[in-house]
Amino acid sequence: MPRSSKRLASAIEPVAGRAPLHVIGLSWLSDSALLLVGTQLGDAGPMTSGSLCRESLTAPLLVRAMVYPHPNGQSSKGTARWVAILQGSGRLRGRTEFSLTLSDGVETWTVPAASVSPALKDLRTLVRSQLTALGPRERRLVVELVVSSLNDLGGDTKNRLRLSRSSNLVRDMLRERLPICDLRPNRIEGLAVEAVMALDDVSFYVEGWLCDGESDVSRMTAVSPEGSRTEILGNLFRYRRPDTEEFFKSAIGDKQPAKYGFISHFRVTAPSLLPNGWLIEVETAAGSEMEAAAPHVVTNDERIRIELLNDLAHDIGLDQELRRRHIAPSLAALQSRRSRSVRIDVEKELGDQPADPQVSILVPLFRRVDLLEHQMAQFADDPELRSAELIYVLDSPELKSELLTLADGLFRLYRLPFKVVVLSENSGFSTANNIGASRARGQTLLLLNSDVVPASPGWLSKLIGFYHGLEKPGAVGPKLIYEDSSLQHAGLYFDLVPGTDMWMNEHFYKGLYSDLPAANVTRVVPAVTGACLMIDARLYASVGGLSGTYIQGDYEDSDLCLRLNEAGRKNWYFPDVVLFHLEGQSYPTPAREINTQYNRWLFNEIWGDVISGTEAFASNDVGTGGLTGIGHQALPSSRPGRPRESDSVQALAPTEIPARPTGPTERIERRVTAHRMLP
Repeated sequence: MPRSSKRLASAIEPVAGRAPLHVIGLSWLSDSALLLVGTQLGDAGPMTSGSLCRESLTAPLLVRAMVYPHPNGQSSKGTARWVAILQGSGRLRGRTEFSLTLSDGVETWTVPAASVSPALKDLRTLVRSQLTALGPRERRLVVELVVSSLNDLGGDTKNRLRLSRSSNLVRDMLRERLPICDLRPNRIEGLAVEAVMALDDVSFYVEGWLCDGESDVSRMTAVSPEGSRTEILGNLFRYRRPDTEEFFKSAIGDKQPAKYGFISHFRVTAPSLLPNGWLIEVETAAGSEMEAAAPHVVTNDERIRIELLNDLAHDIGLDQELRRRHIAPSLAALQSRRSRSVRIDVEKELGDQPADPQVSILVPLFRRVDLLEHQMAQFADDPELRSAELIYVLDSPELKSELLTLADGLFRLYRLPFKVVVLSENSGFSTANNIGASRARGQTLLLLNSDVVPASPGWLSKLIGFYHGLEKPGAVGPKLIYEDSSLQHAGLYFDLVPGTDMWMNEHFYKGLYSDLPAANVTRVVPAVTGACLMIDARLYASVGGLSGTYIQGDYEDSDLCLRLNEAGRKNWYFPDVVLFHLEGQSYPTPAREINTQYNRWLFNEIWGDVISGTEAFASNDVGTGGLTGIGHQALPSSRPGRPRESDSVQALAPTEIPARPTGPTERIERRVTAHRMLP
């Protein structure tokens, strides 16, 4: 049966023309989105597409629409009310008039400019006059419709923010308000939201407390400022809060230990950008309802990371629910946001860069930019460094001016070409290296810490020659020693933390004398340290570089080496190259310890089963690895990571003790003094 061709008293022009529409009002939600309210005959389908026409512009529109009964159940001659969001790309709002074309996939209608102009209203007026009289269900559906438009705005930050503010206005005008929680000691119910942390646009972490002494909670909903609703009751971590227990003690007593504190990591269905307006709604099995407003949203990455790591203190259960379900995904989202948001602020070349470098040396700088001065003093004595691409990546942008001034002076002093890359924000060890790798031109990469300096010239060509002489190598690491010539790194393996089933990084023979025979065996090892790690540039890119899920700078190197192992590559320790490693000079021990504990746990979540099932990963009895022609012999051991006592005596009391290598401090003193005397 054909649709009626009867036209309503409106200025709608039907193109195919049987089911007319009437536009009651419209308003801009943002520069690219419109809210429309109107009526249509009951046999017209929901609108699915449209376009906006202004002068020579015809812009296609995505249309989302909902049809609902007339307020108070009133209807007239089979008409239905509708609300629609019309959304395009780019800036559509302008000073000149425009017309609209709407379609339900079968019929198409045109709203001429002469009818659009008088119907155009400010958003508050349109919502108040046309939508506030709707029932609770319809009002909620309108809010959901507006919220859905937040997912289609692309990267226009200002436009996204305009739409978020419009969504917030619609939410506040149409939402069903609940009683505000009244916090009094004689009450047996209470709710407080102490923090909402924005991990990215759609991931959030909420903390607070909830006293549900009268009856169990049946619903707990996080409501974003824009109106997105997320049920979090089934994803709560509850823990003891002595302060809250004391507050409610007079009304509830202390007959049973209560877990009033709550934490939840959750994701919303649409981006939330606004700094204020979060709500938590609670409904109990007894039918009571209440809501509580959250404070200002926390967005500072450093503060969020500290808060999340401090919350590990609440994770005392054997199942480690808090870190698995809430803290780990929150930190992962935070780290991912930081990696996506960081950009190169300054990229400066000092001197003529090598035209076709065989190797690119990547050195992240974090806090201690003075370490560049120490390292450059050593590199200047080595002609091989002039053919390498040397890239310093500053991960402490607050030190930009200091670094650029220092770099200019060091180049004038040593005339060694290098490049400085300054990042827009602190992004962590992994991202700094990965960005450096993206700017590198060498076919081989050398990841190098700023506190690593060579013991003698000629080390780089030895390391490159060894690497390219291997068949399908993964990562290669040299011998690293402390200032007193004791061993810092002779390859990595994994050892159990005493009393646990958790694996930790362990260095072969760490702290023993550097000429220990076992430490002079060229061999395959489970992993090598990222303090000095050589790898093919294409291989590094193919496995994704260093993982950004770890915090600041621990276990990323082990994670990379295990991924290389999974890809069929072998990691090698090469003791013929020796460098000094001052270890942790830019990363204070107290700040590092809590990060290390978390990174160790995360590493075990990812690799624990693999390590447990691979005997070679958890042993320091490496032997010669089948390299019979090397001419070195490893010492057997009775305990992973430590030689037997008799072996230690043999190693520490050789018949001929070689002369101690000249330390880096003595060799840089003259050059540093000369640099500081420059005008």
